[in-house]
Amino acid sequence: MVSSVGDVFSKRLPSLIRVAQRRAQEVPEVHSVKQGPLLVSALLSFTNLDRVDEPLRFSRQKLAGILGVTTRTVDRRLVELEQAGLAERVTPRRKVGGRWPVCRLRWSASALLAFWPDGLPLPRITPPD
Repeated sequence: MVSSVGDVFSKRLPSLIRVAQRRAQEVPEVHSVKQGPLLVSALLSFTNLDRVDEPLRFSRQKLAGILGVTTRTVDRRLVELEQAGLAERVTPRRKVGGRWPVCRLRWSASALLAFWPDGLPLPRITPPD
């Protein structure tokens, strides 16, 4: 469970996420976004390695807490991330109580290539019992 800056850079995260976080630090577009390195690292920590090319889901409030900003600032940072060509937001299916319950974001093809230049992680298949 990622809920703080310490969790974002925890050694408990999968090695493929930690490697992608290090590679993201070398991508110039990441640095064009305010708080870009922390933002991208946090979003990578939310990434499901079994479905890297599918949208990741996260709470704006949780991301705001990690970044130490408001949810409105999170929205602005996500727009900057989109404008940098690293990701695109995916519209949720419906509102709950007049609000969007979670954010959904999909990494762009160029971001995936920068984070995992040797190819996307393959889904782990569990053998049947």
